[in-house]
Amino acid sequence: MKAPSKITGFIAALIAVFALSFGAGAAVGPDTAAPPAHGTDMHTTDTTPTGAVTEPAPAGHGH
Repeated sequence: MKAPSKITGFIAALIAVFALSFGAGAAVGPDTAAPPAHGTDMHTTDTTPTGAVTEPAPAGHGH
């Protein structure tokens, strides 16, 4: 069997596997509903944790 035939067969099989998996996923679907979207109502506008150190680490301790 020549190389072009092998490559064509491999690509065809790969497409078939992805098509079957996509079809199975569409047929079965997720078990539960998607979680709610991350909205701004979950957090305040201040993203700095209380008591957080805002100064850089001393020299020689970084990675």
